Amino acid sequence: MQDWDDLKIALAIARHGTLTAAGRALGLNQSTMGRRLAAMEAATGQPLFERQGTSLIATELGSRVVAAAEHVAGTVAELQVELAGGPTPLEGILRLSAPELLIAPFLASRLAPFISSHPGLAVELVADERPPVLARRDSDIALRFSLPDQAELFVRRVAFIAFAVYASPRYVLSVGLDPEERRAPTAGTFSGCDAVGPPPELSGAADAQWFASVARGARPALRVDGIAAQLAAVKAGLGVGLLPCFIGDDEGLTRLTAPGACPLREVWLAVHRDLRHAPRLRAMIDQLSATMKRERPALMGAPRG
Repeated sequence: MQDWDDLKIALAIARHGTLTAAGRALGLNQSTMGRRLAAMEAATGQPLFERQGTSLIATELGSRVVAAAEHVAGTVAELQVELAGGPTPLEGILRLSAPELLIAPFLASRLAPFISSHPGLAVELVADERPPVLARRDSDIALRFSLPDQAELFVRRVAFIAFAVYASPRYVLSVGLDPEERRAPTAGTFSGCDAVGPPPELSGAADAQWFASVARGARPALRVDGIAAQLAAVKAGLGVGLLPCFIGDDEGLTRLTAPGACPLREVWLAVHRDLRHAPRLRAMIDQLSATMKRERPALMGAPRG
């Protein structure tokens, strides 16, 4: 790296994903960006980015360069705030990956005010439950239900999610279920009912195993992967199913068990250790933490109203 301009080139490519978009952000054309990147890679003797589809993804060395650039950019931004007496607008792409369960029913709507207040920041929500590989810029911030253990990650728990067994009011009436009798279920409590749940090979989570136990003896009405499909099946009256309380309570369903009866699911936030102080990442981390804290009653299944 020759100077700060080189770092800005690497940072723009990492943030925008293509030479064209990065060049547009810096006021340079694609050919100039290509020449500058080639010169940097020639100087280091190693590639800084590799192509995946239509995007450029940082290599291991490129990720270290980008982390250094983020640090410098953050320091410059803080200095600008101090000198100008006001915040510097957040810009670029910020990719947040999370399980499908959190994307549409929770994050998309609750992040809307944050996204609207930062028009220069393009937020991408990606459904993903795999262990995060943030060093390769698959995402900038990851939310996961299991504790990530990669050494390069800064990780903290930001929430718990309560689950309960739900059914449609029509199904409750049709089979004569009494919710009060099943608030603290044991193995086989829902035997004789119809059950909606994931296929056995996808039932590894503690809450799914708990549901398999209390629904022992139930007829498997539908085995389906994905919370959206399970919710649709329960709403259609196919049987009882395990749902997050913050979803089930908003859908006009009858809650059949107490939230504390089922094991809670943890939500972990992970970010690359070297990037967590970058202004745009720090702003999103603060927003996510505040959102999880504010929504804690709903996430924990507290009674509404």
